[in-house]
Amino acid sequence: MPKSLHVEIKFRKYQLDYYTKALIMEDEKGVVTLSYNDPKYIGKRHSIKGCDKVLTKISGILSKFAKGATSK
Repeated sequence: MPKSLHVEIKFRKYQLDYYTKALIMEDEKGVVTLSYNDPKYIGKRHSIKGCDKVLTKISGILSKFAKGATSK
C-alpha cells in the first residue's frame, strides 16, 4: 500500500481535523497573527500512531507558510 494511501486511511475518521484551517488576525497596531492546529498536536489528540514523520513534515511546512504569510 502506498504511504500516502496508508496515511489517508488512518486519518479518514478524523477528517474534520485533517484539513488544516487557519485564522488570520490583525490587531490595532497592525501586527498580523496566523493560528492553526499543529498536525503533531492533532496526532496526539487522536492517538494516531505510525505517522510521526509525516506529521512532522507537514508541521514544518505549515510553520514556514505561517511565518511567510505574516512577515512584511
